[in-house]
Amino acid sequence: MNLGLVTILIFGVFHTESEGLRRSKKTRQLKSLLPQYEPFLSTDLPNDKQISVFLKKGITKTLLYKSQMDGIPLTFTVATCTSPVNWVVIPKSRGDSIPLSKPLVNITTMDTDTFELESSFQTVYSFEIVAVNEDTFVHVYLSTEPGGPQAIKTSQNLGMKLTRRQRRKQLTISWEPSLVDPQSTVYCVVVNTKKHYRTLCSAQGEKYGFSTQKPTPASQTLISWIEPEKHANDLAINCVGHHTHYTAKNMVEGLKYYFDLFAVNQQSNLTYHRGSSYLTFNKNFKPTALKDGKLSFVNLKKYDGKVTFRFKMRKIINDSLKFYVVPCGGSVDIEISTKGQVVFTRRRVERFDKIVIENPEEGLRYYIKIMSTNRDELRRISGVEILATTRPLSSIPLPDLPSDLTVEEFSSLRQCNSVTIGWIPSTESDSILYCVNIKQIRFKELEMYEVPNQCITNGDKRAKKSKENTTKYCKDIKNFQENVLTQTIKKLKPGRNYEVQVTARKRAGKELSYNLLYVKTKPFCERSNKTRLKSKARKENTST
Repeated sequence: MNLGLVTILIFGVFHTESEGLRRSKKTRQLKSLLPQYEPFLSTDLPNDKQISVFLKKGITKTLLYKSQMDGIPLTFTVATCTSPVNWVVIPKSRGDSIPLSKPLVNITTMDTDTFELESSFQTVYSFEIVAVNEDTFVHVYLSTEPGGPQAIKTSQNLGMKLTRRQRRKQLTISWEPSLVDPQSTVYCVVVNTKKHYRTLCSAQGEKYGFSTQKPTPASQTLISWIEPEKHANDLAINCVGHHTHYTAKNMVEGLKYYFDLFAVNQQSNLTYHRGSSYLTFNKNFKPTALKDGKLSFVNLKKYDGKVTFRFKMRKIINDSLKFYVVPCGGSVDIEISTKGQVVFTRRRVERFDKIVIENPEEGLRYYIKIMSTNRDELRRISGVEILATTRPLSSIPLPDLPSDLTVEEFSSLRQCNSVTIGWIPSTESDSILYCVNIKQIRFKELEMYEVPNQCITNGDKRAKKSKENTTKYCKDIKNFQENVLTQTIKKLKPGRNYEVQVTARKRAGKELSYNLLYVKTKPFCERSNKTRLKSKARKENTST
């Protein structure tokens, strides 16, 4: 995974003022973690420490830095606030090849700009800066790191991934922690509907305005929800401390939103831009297209528990259209419609289900809505697999299992070291591979939950490997004529609890599971008559 990737999961946008009041206690706790940007009053420019300078329009501010030796790399970084600035760097004493009065750099900017001097001389450098349009604050950072501040270099050209949510109009922004001083770095998120902000200072200045006495501290953004907003009402600035995620609410349909992430190093006060993105919120999602005979998987959590598939009847191979629905770890509801009419009313699917639409019309589009049944189920379920086809049963990768998926134990045959089970087999003429998997479980783990995760069965490569989870028996059966398949599971331990899972799979197809069965072996082993006679004979011989 790219450590620079910033992930945005969409659920909505701004906190209301009342929500901010409820968070006031947490806000006060985070406030103490953030740096205070105090006005810098000295004329000596420090190295590796960000300073904040107040500028009067048209009046040049001069800061001096004395380089103690030749060859030290110097990188000047300037972040503007509410006005463009012009800044220059001039050596104050003559070097071997640098004229005394010629500026090394002359930049006018309303952004964050950097000038790098790979090898400085033992001299005094004059940093001169002036506000162009109006009074403003500006952040200045002089780095002696080769190549400039590593935090800024590692954060360049970061992307953002946007993923929409459908039900709750919320927005969660998450990102990877800084690669440089992660324990000292805190984060601020700027969300608005007008533009991107290249500096945190410019967003603060537009939202709150600036006093000529001191700049807006980064911590003021923490109390933006409990103080009246005097300026940009649609501009949200939230600082979240060391957390690497932020959730906003109340996203408005059809509005375009801009997102900017900023990082603040608490040791050096260095504040820099980490990434940005934008989107127009639209709660209507395009359905996921299905291909005939191909199994498709969708993560329901990604879509907040609701997803729509689309299947177009291109060529009728059979007189029926079949949908196979396989929930992964929970239950879902399904509804099918075409031409705006419901052709299959909403029904609950817990294990898996086959839905048949008779006499489908060529060219029709069928829309299949899959919904999680509730929030608890959505936490348990990982997704859903679905297959649509008009092909014959023999070409479908899923085994055609009976409606009754119960696995029964023949309790009269139970022993201390074995159990005998039975289940109803598939009626398919194709060869089916049945496997019986058994796992010893503790009493505390005995939840008696019969529905397995059909997407990760014991034979699946994604299943967790366990020494306790062993495939005991597998049998390949074709054209089985009996009503029940049986299997005796041997080499078990007395008085132990076991979870038994029976799976069925076509060749080169997907494995499906019957219901789970929980059994317990007898605590003691009964001795046979032959063993009892031998024991009696030994006792008689001993007595004589």
